[in-house]
Amino acid sequence: MKTTTITGSIALAATLSTVLAGHGQQSGKPSERRSEARCQIVFASNRDAGDGNGGIYIMNPDGSGARRLTDDPADKFSPSCSPDGKRIAFVHETGESCHIRVMDRNGGNQTDVTPDLDVTGGLSWSPDGEQIAFPSRRDDQEDINIINADGSAVKKVASHAEEDSPIISTPCWSPDGKTIVFTSAQDGNPEIHTVNSDGTDQQRLTDNPAVDAWPCWCPALDSDGEGRQEDGQRAAREQARQEPHASKERPFVNSLGMEFVPVPGKAGVLMCRTETRAKDFRAYALAAGYRQQGGVWVCKVKKDGKGAPAVAWELDSSASWENCGFAQGAEHPVVGVSWEEARDFCHWLKRKEGLEYRLPSDGEWSAAAGIAKYPWGNSWPPPEGAGNYFGKEGPRDWPDDHWTTAYDRDDGYPHTAPVASFTENRNGFFDLGGNVWEWCEDRYQASMNDAERLEAYPMLKSEKADDGTPFRVLRGGSWNLGAADLLLSSCRFGGPPTIRHDFNGFRVVLVVSGS
Repeated sequence: MKTTTITGSIALAATLSTVLAGHGQQSGKPSERRSEARCQIVFASNRDAGDGNGGIYIMNPDGSGARRLTDDPADKFSPSCSPDGKRIAFVHETGESCHIRVMDRNGGNQTDVTPDLDVTGGLSWSPDGEQIAFPSRRDDQEDINIINADGSAVKKVASHAEEDSPIISTPCWSPDGKTIVFTSAQDGNPEIHTVNSDGTDQQRLTDNPAVDAWPCWCPALDSDGEGRQEDGQRAAREQARQEPHASKERPFVNSLGMEFVPVPGKAGVLMCRTETRAKDFRAYALAAGYRQQGGVWVCKVKKDGKGAPAVAWELDSSASWENCGFAQGAEHPVVGVSWEEARDFCHWLKRKEGLEYRLPSDGEWSAAAGIAKYPWGNSWPPPEGAGNYFGKEGPRDWPDDHWTTAYDRDDGYPHTAPVASFTENRNGFFDLGGNVWEWCEDRYQASMNDAERLEAYPMLKSEKADDGTPFRVLRGGSWNLGAADLLLSSCRFGGPPTIRHDFNGFRVVLVVSGS
């Protein structure tokens, strides 16, 4: 086993600290990056058109940042965003008819999907985002149609002669995707109708002299008047309300399959047994329409001033949590996410399930890790199965063999390992040491480290980035660390809340009582 030298440890810690401290942060203002995860509003406007024709725009919920997504002079209206937030459908007027176009959320890849149909009203995406329902006029007929979002397989599901009906419009898909509600005047007066999505069983729901129109679906309510949750979310919420006695033998499992067990000495606080997985973060990104921008700091090996290989991290603008430079499966811990993105994940999960999710406090993380000197116990080096640290498997494309390792064996994972690949600690938590550094809720303070560590690593005395932004706490070490003094359970690093690295991830806590 290669022993840790103070020179080698300082060099590695200095490299980590330089990147964590944000001496080269992601491009873009922090406020701009924070807004990426928020919902936005898509709308039609003729504000920039001298001919009065409308374009499709997108803006933030507070009205800021409005920008035009379409640039040709044709009139456009009735935008509708896909359920995953990645695509926008809208009506595009060309000469004497109107068609549906679909484009990416940023305005790219505009495609006509209904070239032979004259669209007459609003659009509605199916809940799975695969199809679009719309009204049209063709050959003296007014129809309600369904078409695949790529323009294939158009299907008529409701129809009648135009001369008998001045209105057939405003289709809206039911939350389960089985039924479409729409307005029709086939009997001479606008009324509310439904039809199955396969075109069967059309029914008129209203019949009176008044105008009944613009129908939409409201989610079902349970008997207690609360909104019914999909995919067992309400059941998860009710379970959590009654879950103060969860244990490591009987964890609480949420709608994403994340397992939570009690944090010792922290009443009413459950912590996820594992780091947040790539598939968990993907569920958030799809539901929130989140697209990461700005790149990720990724690990490189370059020669130093003396020509010897040295570790360096570079900001790769093409890297992201989905493409971090090494293979990541669904069960691997998500990496390349900032503290802000980790917090936004918690906020989304809180809205999704109605439960109090957040990042762990520094004290909660310490309680979960226990009182031992290292995450695995009090002895060095880490025993086999203790965690994913830097061993002989260390990235095999790194030259030379001078790297400080935690053990003289190959643990099988040169980068991240799937969560829970190693032994859990006595409190039921996996990977509190190694795999990825984990963001905590707290602001970093130098006093969180003892005087001896601060003397050995002066960079740990920094509490703010160059622009004055307070650091946030990181705990636990990662796949690329082998230095004993940096793998102590008590070791803290700090980093700007906007910084992203290929060795940073996070885990989540769930508060089940007032704590």
